[in-house]
Amino acid sequence: MDSQASSGSLPLGRARGARRTLEFITYTNPNMARSAANRQRVRSQAMRDFHGRSELPKRRKNEIELDISPLLQRTAESNGRTSSAERKAEGEATPPSPTTPLSVSRLDPFFKYPVSMGHRERELYDHLYDETCVMFRIMRNIGFLNRVRATLAFSQLLAMASWHLSHLNRDERTTEHLGYNLTATQQLQNQIGNPRESSTDDAIGAVLVFACCANLLHDTESLTIHMNGLKLLIEGRGGVHTLDSNYTLRTVLYWADINGAVLQDVAPRFPKPEHLLPRPSFRDDAVLSQAPSETLIARLISGFCSELQEVQDIMRAERRKRHLWDDPLFPGFHLSPVLGDLLAMRVEVDYEDIASVMLEAFRLAAILYVSSLRAKFGVDTLSADPVYGAKLRTLLMFSSLRQEAPPRLLVWILSTASSAEHIPAERNWFAEISREVLAAENIVSFEALLAIISQLVWAEDFLVYQTNILRGFF
Repeated sequence: MDSQASSGSLPLGRARGARRTLEFITYTNPNMARSAANRQRVRSQAMRDFHGRSELPKRRKNEIELDISPLLQRTAESNGRTSSAERKAEGEATPPSPTTPLSVSRLDPFFKYPVSMGHRERELYDHLYDETCVMFRIMRNIGFLNRVRATLAFSQLLAMASWHLSHLNRDERTTEHLGYNLTATQQLQNQIGNPRESSTDDAIGAVLVFACCANLLHDTESLTIHMNGLKLLIEGRGGVHTLDSNYTLRTVLYWADINGAVLQDVAPRFPKPEHLLPRPSFRDDAVLSQAPSETLIARLISGFCSELQEVQDIMRAERRKRHLWDDPLFPGFHLSPVLGDLLAMRVEVDYEDIASVMLEAFRLAAILYVSSLRAKFGVDTLSADPVYGAKLRTLLMFSSLRQEAPPRLLVWILSTASSAEHIPAERNWFAEISREVLAAENIVSFEALLAIISQLVWAEDFLVYQTNILRGFF
């Protein structure tokens, strides 16, 4: 090497944060390190590095820096006051902070999804939380959605979201949901085929998702398959009481059972969870085991009316405190038990026995009445009113009910049926019969009609649409 000192420079990349190049000094004689020139070059390099690290970024031309944090703080305070005022105006209690759950802001960054999440999967998963479907809101608010999303039921949740989106968009031709359903079905078959996993809480929750999907689609055939499968799985783990310690699963099982029974007009398959419900049943199984009679009918009607009056009083009290119709869980705890009792009251009708005809006619009309209350909460995807309207029409056409039923009961049955919102095919027929009965009973004003039906049960403040239809009779 040359005995003369030589120098070179090695540029460092921006990735290492270097602002200058490093300069290397090569020497062969130790005395060269003490030379004034080399010592000056070392000091200069050190000072350049120091100033490079400590200097502030240069301000660009025509750029002005503003501190906007006070503006953001005032905006947040203003939004908080506005939303609070809106809630007070609607009678809704102000929720605790934070007001927006993590999952509502779309995807949860801390959750490990059981499937590969492409753009479409993210869109479907987001739909589960966007407030457009009351069933999804129920599943989320009770904690069921977060419980089952980590299981093999995830693909079935996507199938439900896909179907509901196509339903909202009136695109009935799409079959996308069937692909997700097939994937979930194959995974479910593998799990329940394993004796160690077939009766676990995760397996029960997965089958419940399938049952909820069948309810959403009004697919009664699939619903029967899944509910029967649930019954076998639950019996295999010791009975339905083994779910009593799992509040979420037991509640969703009860609601899925009731909603499915409403679609089919059958008795619920599972016993009601008495420890989760706010009040005892008006239905007495010992009484129902007796043959229908006028005494039995009077007792059942009185019990139904008393319980429903109590529920309506609770609804009025809650409406004074909050926006009740936004609570998707309320009908599940307060109206579903009444529906379950009415479904369990179903009897084989003997058209020659006016007592059995009268009991069945009351039961069908009562289900229509409770369904009208439940519709206030947006439970429209579960409506089976056409089933009950058609049955009630057949009953009235082929029996002597119009001639032999007590006038007050007959007027209430016809008023409920002729004002039911979701039976347009039968409603005109019921309205025509109602006018004939009103004329025969000399009921010539809406006030007189309202007084008669209110003796049983009628919530004019809740059933505004139905009440206006009755007012149109005069």
